Amino acid sequence: MAKYNPNKEKSVKLEYPSEYGSHSSMIDNEATQALRVGHLVALKDAEGLYITERVVLNTNLADPNRYMNRPKTVDEWGYIQEKLKEARI
Repeated sequence: MAKYNPNKEKSVKLEYPSEYGSHSSMIDNEATQALRVGHLVALKDAEGLYITERVVLNTNLADPNRYMNRPKTVDEWGYIQEKLKEARI
């Protein structure tokens, strides 16, 4: 039977400044330029690429766009933008 050791240290190394927040160090410049939308930015984390608003960067708050089901790629976002344009016409 395994013994419980409460003093054992857990070592978890994060690759990014926080687990749930979005930070300027995570920006993917090429994907952000492909968006061509000033208030949006493309970021990259361990899960891949995702899109969020610039105002949520470096706020020390969780970013819902990082951990919820949102458009994750520039291609998906472009498809959504095209459908919105078609609906306005």
